[in-house]
Amino acid sequence: MRSLSTALLTLSFTLPMATAQDLNLATSGTATATSTSGFGEVPAFANDGNRDGYWYNNSSFTTGNTPGQSWQVALASAGLIHEVVVWNRSDCCAERLANFRVEIKNGTTVVFSQDLLTSGGHVPAGQSVRIKVPGNGVTGNLVKLTSLGLNPTGNHYLGFSEVEVIRYGTGRNINYAPYGTATASSNGTAAARVIDGVLDGLTQNNTVFSTANGPGAWLQVDIERHRIDEIRLWPSTFNNGSPHGCGNLRIAIFDGGVEVFGQNVAPANLLPINQPTIVVPPSNTMGDAVRVTSLGPVGAIERVQLAEVEILQFAGFIGDQWAYGAGCEGSAGVPRLSCAVRPQLGAALAMRVANVPAPGLALLVMGLSNSTWNGLPLPLNLLSTGAPGCWVLVSADATNLGIATGGVANITFQIPVSGALGVRLFQQAAVIDPAANGVGLTLSNAIEQFIGF
Repeated sequence: MRSLSTALLTLSFTLPMATAQDLNLATSGTATATSTSGFGEVPAFANDGNRDGYWYNNSSFTTGNTPGQSWQVALASAGLIHEVVVWNRSDCCAERLANFRVEIKNGTTVVFSQDLLTSGGHVPAGQSVRIKVPGNGVTGNLVKLTSLGLNPTGNHYLGFSEVEVIRYGTGRNINYAPYGTATASSNGTAAARVIDGVLDGLTQNNTVFSTANGPGAWLQVDIERHRIDEIRLWPSTFNNGSPHGCGNLRIAIFDGGVEVFGQNVAPANLLPINQPTIVVPPSNTMGDAVRVTSLGPVGAIERVQLAEVEILQFAGFIGDQWAYGAGCEGSAGVPRLSCAVRPQLGAALAMRVANVPAPGLALLVMGLSNSTWNGLPLPLNLLSTGAPGCWVLVSADATNLGIATGGVANITFQIPVSGALGVRLFQQAAVIDPAANGVGLTLSNAIEQFIGF
């Protein structure tokens, strides 16, 4: 197998000329379902544009508890679809988002279909699974989710908080925050929760950060110096019955220790719980830090309490990565592939494979395509080979073996210092697991990486 680094060096690219952003087509569609669980939900809760996973905020949906139930959204018109993102509930019953099929139809024709988590496992509470259509997407006018059988709790409920149907823009959102460092005026050891990529706002899930209640509380995220086009503050949604959230804040951008932009938000109220609070600085604002500071109490509360801070730049050749797909369950759980290093020229990508059983071997598979591999279309279902629930999501252009310690394999992939700008790289892990199935291996989710500056 040829070196993937050599392949990267031979590719060319074209700079995008526009900055249009991704569009969620689901919110303008019409949702229907074969049944509901009967606890007050309606199908439209799952395409209302609200990812909030707390049931009593009326933005989650669950089908009835009988075989073969489904939910679907008919889009306003047929159009290009690049991915479907399904967000799970966060308060309860996360196991209900499992063993299901995602279909895209154009008229009566199924143009894309993929089964997820059919052999075990589920989407974690408050998190999402991204189903990426291979290649350049498909044209469709309807997206359908169908239960394929019992979920891990032994019933037929299929539950989720939101379904997004995404058409890519010419410029993707790049979020610098996960690659930065978070500090705070108090409780600083937990500040990293606001840059962990998890938007879940329930404090009991340990995904929300809060300073102590007191004057002048602040939270800061330090990043690489780049243009900042938008800041999104994702709120706390529920706090075990106690007052949640924060308000009366100043959002400031610093560049070299100097404040270059500031805006006060929610002066008399807590931040809304059903949407991010968005701050847009002037065009071409450069910065290396974002600080959120309390300007005084709202009622009896004066603190900074947030689920997530996103620091975005639109378009440009800035490297970023997106996890997609779902792995298949093995004897140590569903293997999980992640990377904490931003993919840019010259970077050493630290790939981490979790849930690796003894003998502790994981093979990192790397490719330049998510649509074909050796003439076979992707994604490729391995059910017929004896590996139910396992899907090949990337082409195998190169591999790298890792040995796991304590159930985790760390594998490094070096990006060339030149020649790879604009390349999209796809990676997935194959885990040796003789007890898992007839093939003796399981597969992880995949990661799409855009190599930039």
